[in-house]
Amino acid sequence: MNLYRICTEGGAENEERALYLVSQYFPGYTVLRGKGFWKGTREKSLVIEIAADAIDADKVRNMADEIRAVNQQDSVCIQTLTCEVHQCTD
Repeated sequence: MNLYRICTEGGAENEERALYLVSQYFPGYTVLRGKGFWKGTREKSLVIEIAADAIDADKVRNMADEIRAVNQQDSVCIQTLTCEVHQCTD
């Protein structure tokens, strides 16, 4: 299992477009909002985390590229972490 972390520019409009795209690809994900820097300039940032199989790597890359395009960004960062995922249930 992999944890894919997509780091992109935040803000209301960017976030709305990005989360719409993510929901078209994956049924579950986590969203973290923060502040970051790009080329020395402070900006709102959005981090989207998705736990998925390694086979989904191309799907993640395609989704991140769509986010980059609709939000008119130079780039979007994708981090891939190999991990074990456990669910705590009753």
